[in-house]
Amino acid sequence: MYVTNYERASGGASLLDHNELKDERLTAVSKFALGMARDFDWAKNTFWKLQKNYFLQTNGDLISRNNVMRSESKFLEYEAENDNDVLQEYFVPVDAFAAYTGDLRSVLSEEELNLLNITVRYVNHDEGPVLSYSDEEMFALVLLINQGLSKEGQMETKAIVQKMIDVTLEHGGSYYLPYMPYPTKEQMLRAYPRTEEFFEKKKQYDPDERFTNFFYEEYEQ
Repeated sequence: MYVTNYERASGGASLLDHNELKDERLTAVSKFALGMARDFDWAKNTFWKLQKNYFLQTNGDLISRNNVMRSESKFLEYEAENDNDVLQEYFVPVDAFAAYTGDLRSVLSEEELNLLNITVRYVNHDEGPVLSYSDEEMFALVLLINQGLSKEGQMETKAIVQKMIDVTLEHGGSYYLPYMPYPTKEQMLRAYPRTEEFFEKKKQYDPDERFTNFFYEEYEQ
């Protein structure tokens, strides 16, 4: 992995010279490279090297905070008849990160999962929400996965996702709820011990169940 660290600019650097919101660059190149990576392992390695070299070349460049947060996304747009891209996000305590990534690597090495990349970010603890995924300081791993649209393809991804969630739970972690409904109800209860309290509140404020969605239908009804 590579890590980008930002420091406050010094030496009289003018914000006005760097404050204009940037446009996305090299979208066509990135889109083509990612498209090839969906089909070939050698292309995954090439795309990784291109990304790493790009960030090394920009080392020392001045950039505003708004542009740091305005990362490129157009190259991720993808439409196909037989497959699509889905996301998974897992949260693990900071101290468990090294052991967790080792165990996750073992699972992925045994499975046929078309994993395109993983982005790691830091998440502060937040005990406010009933369904909080970070009751302590966490590292979040965002996985971009390409899967088939057939029932068989989706079931294969579902089985691997459940294995990855089991590994995450074993390390005291949790997962992001709004993505594909692949986790089991038992896994949700382990990741979110206050699940029943959440659904009870839902029934309290919406006794006639006027408001619903696929998540509610899958995990409560």
